[in-house]
Amino acid sequence: MELLANVHSFLAQDAEWLGPGEDALNSCRTGRPAESPAGAAEVGAVAVDEIRACQFAARGAWRRAGETLDAATLKLKSPAAQPYRAFLQFLAAVWLDQAGELESDEALRSAARQMVRNAERAAEPARWVSEMAPLPGDDRGALGPADASAVVAIAHVLVDDLRTKRYQQQVTTVSAGLDQIQSGIYERALTDLGLLLGADASKPKPQGRCDSVWCWENHLWLALEAKSEHERTGLVAQKDIRQSNDQLRLLAVDRGAEVPVGSVTVMISPKAAVNPSIAASAEGHVHLISPEVVQVLAADALAAWKQLFAMRHSSSETVVRAAVASSLAQHGILPGQVLERLAQNPVNS
Repeated sequence: MELLANVHSFLAQDAEWLGPGEDALNSCRTGRPAESPAGAAEVGAVAVDEIRACQFAARGAWRRAGETLDAATLKLKSPAAQPYRAFLQFLAAVWLDQAGELESDEALRSAARQMVRNAERAAEPARWVSEMAPLPGDDRGALGPADASAVVAIAHVLVDDLRTKRYQQQVTTVSAGLDQIQSGIYERALTDLGLLLGADASKPKPQGRCDSVWCWENHLWLALEAKSEHERTGLVAQKDIRQSNDQLRLLAVDRGAEVPVGSVTVMISPKAAVNPSIAASAEGHVHLISPEVVQVLAADALAAWKQLFAMRHSSSETVVRAAVASSLAQHGILPGQVLERLAQNPVNS
């Protein structure tokens, strides 16, 4: 909770932050050389193209604006520049779609919709493109396979009185479990949370496995390593990194399937960081988050379930599914959104 307290202090710009907080930042900054972030040179090189595109847009020359910006994205080739490439691609798509509508050019509008999908891939693992309003006529709003799997699983629970009662009990206990440090209690709460998210959630039994897995069929897997008993001080040890590296491979063996693209392993630890000398040994799928991130996710899941419990008796399963999809998206707990929330801090970066 210390991290959240610091965030609140920063947002309030109170005396505690403006005093020791600012002093600590200044102390850390002193003597450190200024370094441009990776990809900065590429992003800077397209500034002239962006200005030209905006000038075209200001005159209502939407085709020229979109084509100029689309050409600029080709200059952004490094992985570090991909997030900005996604932004430019999306903006170019909006302008070209506008041009296609004014010119009655359906081929151009189709190209614009494809550019939106390209922007989605460039932005991964971020999901902001998919959360934008779709272009007219675009079917991008359709649920992905993992999201659809979660919606169907939760809808099945809500139309089954017996299963609903079991889930109502889980809703009342999951937050308390995630507030605990004891590993056994915490791990059970993690699995209960996975069930509330529409996943096939469990604690694997074979030796050497992680503490909980959340699987939305074979569309998306999350392997969770709970280090709730860690002290807040110090750094995550190399043995924890090695253990996390293996989890998706072991899960693939257990499920008899290939690891779905985008799947991750998440270490949950109160420790803030990994020793830099061993961070490079982590696989790209290994991420580190604090227990507070999981608590916030759980709070959102419980809010969604409270909303869904209230409407379940009045609707058919088809209507329930639509309500589930809407509620999960609203609370940011569709599987794709869960992935984005938990996979923000790759260890090897």
